[in-house]
Order: sequence, then C-alpha cells, then structure tokens
Amino acid sequence: MDILTNIHNKLGTLSKGKRRIAQYLLESCDQAAFQTAGVIGKTVQVSESTVVRFAVDLGYAGYPEMQKALQEVVRNRLTNVCQTVEEHIPKEDLITSVLQGDVAQLRTTMKELDRRSVGDAVEALLQARRIYIFGVGADAPLAAFLHYYFDCIFEDVRYIVNGAEREMLRQLVHISPRDVLLSVGRADDIRKAMEFARQAGAHTIALTDKKEDCADDLLLVKRNRISFADSAVATMSVMNALIAAVYERRKREITEILERCKEFGIYEKSNG
Repeated sequence: MDILTNIHNKLGTLSKGKRRIAQYLLESCDQAAFQTAGVIGKTVQVSESTVVRFAVDLGYAGYPEMQKALQEVVRNRLTNVCQTVEEHIPKEDLITSVLQGDVAQLRTTMKELDRRSVGDAVEALLQARRIYIFGVGADAPLAAFLHYYFDCIFEDVRYIVNGAEREMLRQLVHISPRDVLLSVGRADDIRKAMEFARQAGAHTIALTDKKEDCADDLLLVKRNRISFADSAVATMSVMNALIAAVYERRKREITEILERCKEFGIYEKSNG
C-alpha cells in the first residue's frame, strides 16, 4: 500500500485539522513532497506538531520518513511518464510529437472555450478598480507574464507572490467588490484563493483545466502532459487573447501613454 492509498483509507477517522493535511497531500503531493512540516502546517492552517503527529498516525517514525514516502510517489510518477514517452515516441521524432501535441491542445481549447465567458471577463477587467493576478507553482511565471502586460494597460494591477497559502491569502485581505481576481492554474491549486475573493464580493476569473464552479468566469484551457512538464501553450494563447481584447478597448489611452513612455526609452515601438 502506498502512502496516498493509506491516507485515503484513513480519511474518515481523522480529526478536522488532520483531514486538511490529508486532503492537501492527496491533491498536491508533487508540491508537498518537498515542503517542510512547518510549511505544510502553514498552508493548511495547523501547527507543525500536528503535521508530525499526522505522520506518526500513518505509521511513520516521524515527518522525515513520511516525506520520503511522498517523494517516492513523485519519483514513481515521473518514471512512469518518462517510460510512456520512450515507449510511444521515437526519440528522433520527439520534437515533432511535442509540437503536434501543442497544436492539438490549441485546437481543443479553441473548440471548448466559452466565448461568452471571455467577453464577460474582458468587461469585468475593464470595469475593475484593481486587478489581482496569481498562479501557483509552475503557473506563477505565466501569471507574471500576464501581469507585465496588464500593468501597461490598467492603472492598478497587483501580482500575488507565489508562496504558502496563508501568505497568498494575506495579500488579498483588501480585495473588494470593485476588484477582480484572475488566477492561472489548476483548479485544485487556486480554489481557496478564489473562494476568499468571491466571499469578499470580488469578480473572479480562472484560466484553468477543469470544468468546476471555481470562478465567475471560467476560461477552460487544455493541458496535456507529454513528459513530466505540462504544456503551457493553450494557457499562453488565451492570455494573449485577453491582452489583445482589453488593449483593443483601451487603444487610444494606451497609445497616448506608450507615446510618452517612448520619449524616455521605456518602451520601443514595434514594427506591428
């Protein structure tokens, strides 16, 4: 029995705090396997000692032994993925296969993307007093990309620094009904922050991979894994579409700003 199966079997017998630890390990094993007991405790809002006792309840001598078991699960996953790639993709044609997979993801995203949700998201962004943007793990750089361009278009755009869940929520304490929270990432990773924003009355937009009610506007993007890394092509493409849409609506104001900035070398005019 691997550790995740063991955790799942014990869910019904755990206290409220330990159940939060269990859910976090089940949903975010890849991330939790390399975090300290203290970080996991802060993430799920329990004490470090509770995380250690949780490990003992599972039959481990302590947290380090449980962490090794989690890391073994991650290693096995990566090994299986790599073996699948080696078995099904000729090495000399790997690049072509990856590119074809990205094209397929774009086609699926184009087909499934709800145009009404995109339009509603654009309207919400244009009306927002303040825009918060965040992504978790590997999605954090994608959120930073979107923040860079939105910062050129809107007056007040905040990038939520990736970190422990409690710290990320702390950066949202002033969010209000006049604001928008835009998240980039898997539904499991963004759910808590989106719930926090929605309870505050803010409008929420999610670029995610699951058809779940985690945001007011759900922008569904296709994400397949051909190696140990998810492809970000479809996510980037939808973000580019959002940037183009809001720019088109505020073209005159943005052009005036960029013209002033160009005099000081802040931005350069492209051939386009």
